[in-house]
Amino acid sequence: MGASDTHLIDEDDDDEDVENQDVHMYPTYMHLDEHDAYRFAVCASKSIEWERQQYENIVKSKHKIGESSRPIGTSMTMWKSQRMGIKPPSPYEIKNKYSEMKYKEMEVYVNQQREKWKSYRCTIMSYGWTVPMKLSIINFMVYSKGTMVFLKPVDASNNIKDHKYIYDLLKTIIKEFNQENVVEIVTDNGLVFVKAGKLLMKKFNLYWTSCVVHYIDLIFKDIGKRPNVTNVINNARKITNFIHNHGWLLTQMRKYCGGDIV
Repeated sequence: MGASDTHLIDEDDDDEDVENQDVHMYPTYMHLDEHDAYRFAVCASKSIEWERQQYENIVKSKHKIGESSRPIGTSMTMWKSQRMGIKPPSPYEIKNKYSEMKYKEMEVYVNQQREKWKSYRCTIMSYGWTVPMKLSIINFMVYSKGTMVFLKPVDASNNIKDHKYIYDLLKTIIKEFNQENVVEIVTDNGLVFVKAGKLLMKKFNLYWTSCVVHYIDLIFKDIGKRPNVTNVINNARKITNFIHNHGWLLTQMRKYCGGDIV
């Protein structure tokens, strides 16, 4: 048996603490200063395995566990994990350690995609929306070879969203990616985006395309303005509101329809 196959058990802890701690086995060639990092890696691996078990045994489970025995104040996920003998991570670990681990994993994934963008080129897509607090947000995403990556949001609340502002914003995004890697820009069909898109095609060697989904949305809005369609929609809203305002009726609807209504 080689050195890489031999392990040493950490015996530095007092006997009275052994019952409350995990026993770690270290490769014989590992220096003592590396033991802490090794233990952290083992704990991280266990946490990832716990998340995988959560997904496989809870999310994908086809057998519904009754809620009658669930203690009051205990979430369903926590209760199921305890029944399966799985110790979930603490809120502190989720916030400080595992969130940072997931961030680093995503960062590695995005960097891998960036390398693909150099080979296959990419499409930058943007769409804007307004939140209830009247904040105007423009989101940017990148599409390349069947893969979508969310790039970043931009708060445009304090800016006049004319075609010059949209043009400068998209131009900045293109330069961040290296303009040689961008072959297409997709935006919605607003007049300012149309003007900005045409200016971008003159400035860079790329195509601007209007969003087809936005076109379809506008088509449905026009259809909804027809009198015969408006009557149907209004009647459907009345029925929906009536059901949602009566708890017993809503429960029966969910029971027999197998879901909720929009």
